[in-house]
Amino acid sequence: DDLATGTSWRPGAATRLWQHHALAALDADLQDQFGSGAGIVYRDGPYARAIQDVAAAVGASAVFLTERHEPACRATDEAVQDELEEAGLEVHAASSYLLRVPQGVRIDMSKWSGHFGSLTPFDRACQRLPKLKQPLAPPEALPVARTVQEATEARRAAGSVALEDLGLAAMPRRKDGTVVDWGAPILAAWRPSEAAAL
Repeated sequence: DDLATGTSWRPGAATRLWQHHALAALDADLQDQFGSGAGIVYRDGPYARAIQDVAAAVGASAVFLTERHEPACRATDEAVQDELEEAGLEVHAASSYLLRVPQGVRIDMSKWSGHFGSLTPFDRACQRLPKLKQPLAPPEALPVARTVQEATEARRAAGSVALEDLGLAAMPRRKDGTVVDWGAPILAAWRPSEAAAL
């Protein structure tokens, strides 16, 4: 997370490994479906500045983002949203990675429904809520660069770096320089991608 704010809940190494491979899979899926211009722009550094730079490079006037729910992440995201709006960008936030947002689930603590640390009270509270809506179908097309050259120029203008440069999947090295690839067994058993999740 944004270490500059002092509110980081930095994910652990296994989470970062998953993020690296999930981003690589999403990038490939987007380019396969919509063309090379739909590839992800990777940036490192403070969120607000990076988002403003990318928006300016592609001529965007609005930013669509996923809400996070951890307290420190929410504080960071609210500060970033304020900064983007002050810079003249329209910001649209939505909860997109959880079926139920934590603030929308109320557990009745007056009745025993399983140990508090278990899934049972949460699951029963969710069952009392209205049925979830079906997800929207993916778009058939996106307004993206049409050629590989245009896509490359757009990524360069947006200051994109290679996914590997983010260091999400960096493995430790022994004194002799060999890599300790502790992630190989995880990736052999678990494929972080939309296709694998479905």
